[in-house]
Amino acid sequence: MPALAAPVRRLSPPLPVAVMQAPGARQREEVGLVIAAPHGTRIGAAAAGTVAFAGLVGKRGNTVVIRHDGGIFTVYCHLDAIAVVTGAAVKAGGLVGTVGMTGGISTPRLYLEVRKGRDPVDPLPYF
Repeated sequence: MPALAAPVRRLSPPLPVAVMQAPGARQREEVGLVIAAPHGTRIGAAAAGTVAFAGLVGKRGNTVVIRHDGGIFTVYCHLDAIAVVTGAAVKAGGLVGTVGMTGGISTPRLYLEVRKGRDPVDPLPYF
């Protein structure tokens, strides 16, 4: 994972949560956060941006990718419902979708990834 300078702007958590599983807590390739939340919980955009992708992505299930200033992307996976379309502008906190169990997982959750360009990065410094 490439090292990054401190983020220029901070992101807001997409859900009001207390339980987060941090990167490295799992024996998998993902570097994002697993956020446990009740099925159907509204997910807000971490920052203003443009929807780069909204659709189904294999084991990640229903997925939304938002492009933010500075080459930062946020990726929201396992959504039950997607509330945006590719190309749409979103405001910080604007509805992205709802927590679900798509992509073959057994409990409702949001998998949230932060990317610098195409590369996934440790999301914790951004929040």
